[in-house]
Amino acid sequence: MSRLIEEHQGRVIDSPGDNLLAEFTSAVNAVQCAVVIQAELRARNIALTEDRRMNFRIGVNLGDVIVDGDRIYGDGVNVAARVESLAEGGGICVSGTVYDQVANKLSYTFDDLGEHTVKNIAEPVRVYAVRWDVEKASTGKDKSYKLGLWIVAVVLVLSALSVIVWRQVYKEPISLPPTEIPSIAVLPFRDMSPEKDQEYFCEGIAEEILNALAQVEGLRVAARTSSFRLRDESISTIGEQLNVKTVLEGSVRKEGNNIRITAQLNNAVDEFHLWSKNYDRELKSVFDIQDEIAHAITHKLKLKLMGEAGDPLVKHHTEHIKAYDQYLLGRYLLNKRGNLGKQSEVILMAAKKHFEQAISLDPNYALAYTGLADLYLLLPFYSPDIKRDIVKAKAEEAVIKALALDPDLAEAHSSFGHIRQQYHKDLKGAEREYRRAIELNPKYATAHYRYSALLRKIGDLEESLVEARKAYELEPFSTFYNVALGWMFVFARQYDAAIRQFERTLELDSNYSKAWRGLGVAFLYDKRFEEATRAFARNDELEGVNKEPIQLFVSLVEEHERTGEPVSPTPELEIIFAKEGNTHILYAAFFHKEKTLAFLEQKYEEENYLPLFFPVLDFLRAEPRFIALEQKRKQVFGLKE
Repeated sequence: MSRLIEEHQGRVIDSPGDNLLAEFTSAVNAVQCAVVIQAELRARNIALTEDRRMNFRIGVNLGDVIVDGDRIYGDGVNVAARVESLAEGGGICVSGTVYDQVANKLSYTFDDLGEHTVKNIAEPVRVYAVRWDVEKASTGKDKSYKLGLWIVAVVLVLSALSVIVWRQVYKEPISLPPTEIPSIAVLPFRDMSPEKDQEYFCEGIAEEILNALAQVEGLRVAARTSSFRLRDESISTIGEQLNVKTVLEGSVRKEGNNIRITAQLNNAVDEFHLWSKNYDRELKSVFDIQDEIAHAITHKLKLKLMGEAGDPLVKHHTEHIKAYDQYLLGRYLLNKRGNLGKQSEVILMAAKKHFEQAISLDPNYALAYTGLADLYLLLPFYSPDIKRDIVKAKAEEAVIKALALDPDLAEAHSSFGHIRQQYHKDLKGAEREYRRAIELNPKYATAHYRYSALLRKIGDLEESLVEARKAYELEPFSTFYNVALGWMFVFARQYDAAIRQFERTLELDSNYSKAWRGLGVAFLYDKRFEEATRAFARNDELEGVNKEPIQLFVSLVEEHERTGEPVSPTPELEIIFAKEGNTHILYAAFFHKEKTLAFLEQKYEEENYLPLFFPVLDFLRAEPRFIALEQKRKQVFGLKE
């Protein structure tokens, strides 16, 4: 795509996730480029089996944009994104402004799709579908016109699975355009209880329904983090932000042993109510209500359910309503731990009590054991004084119990894989568990992230990046998964992509220190020293540490880069990097070969493992001593030479 865009006098602006944004100097060039791209992709798809083909949607708009360095944004981009979403898989749509410029200059047919509303744009936008002849388009004989205006083209890559589902299964979903896959966001239900103390229960109800819908074939469900983050936005905004066509909202009134749950399904485009219902039951019927809501939605969207008719969508992990209540409290607190330092440890210990209470009430509650295992795996990050052996033993005991009770619990397999990897260095066993977790629940972001970390550790950076992308795509509003993907771009030596990813994270949370630190590292590798200094300074400010050492470090790296002369770190820097266990990074940054190798060899003797995938170590990869360390690493993990 980049090659064809350049050939048509365009340039790639950004490529976040599975999107690509480009600008052109003329509308004619932009449309010609779109046609040639689709023609080449069609030819490539023909050579592939059906299950490996991928379709693309392209949207083109002509309009004003705001230029900020190498970035562009504004109404022109927003309209292009909306136009793209209306295209068929393998198709092209253009806005009315583009149509006016090219209709009489290109030999394609344009089908009028009518007017469509766009967020923050006062007037509706008319959209046309381009019908093109592959042979004519690929010859490039149409006359090119230089208009001297900004053109924005947005390209969305659809997964092969999604395309197949759209073609074969869902040709006429209710209230949705016939060419689009049904999609939904589930918002946390509102707490209507008298004491207003049931937020945890409301979130749990919504999450159970979300998880059930995520298992429905052909329905794309926005991730929990994304949906819950936008709880206070309008239905249309949520639809646009998460690219979903329907939104489920509701409320819960819990009083004594009685419960009223109200659920409402909305069309995200016009906020029209598609379906709603009130459920007044005893509290013990909450699981049945969740299942009824999930079935009602699938019926309303005309979705095909797997399994036998009448099979429940919501799995009942316990029939003990008080145990369920305690589990929801534990999970609620686990999700609220954030980055609150000592306070997070207090929150985790409170969650621990709720999980233990759930298990006490129902000793066969597999999910509660998994929650407890996850808690123990997190504790060392918030409580440095906790003994590693105690955490390992308790986490392993809990997850083994969970798997004994429910061998098909994806969360338990993922946690067990983490234990095998972190505490036993059993990478083959860990990989087996991660793959099983993903097989059981392909939409479980944690399993993809952990599998990515394992692949990175064994040196398969390409596949590690693939898994990190999957975790991010499942949870695009999670700062954690955004940063994880940013670091994988760093390790893959894709520094521009890493910078964009960290900047995108900071758009979600400008005070997320880990994103500032990652951004500083990416800038440093990209030799953008002034920007690296600013990013590191902001990280240190948020972390409450002295800014001067890292500023000194960056200045020394810049001096070495500028002069090519040997530079030695100061004793102060050696102390700081030693405390973090990163002495090898410090020496490697100044190409101190002997000191770096000596430190790495010492660390191998002490810990039997040290990550060697950092780009800063690239200058050593041909050294015999470094090669020997790589061989030791492979032996430790039972990897092939």
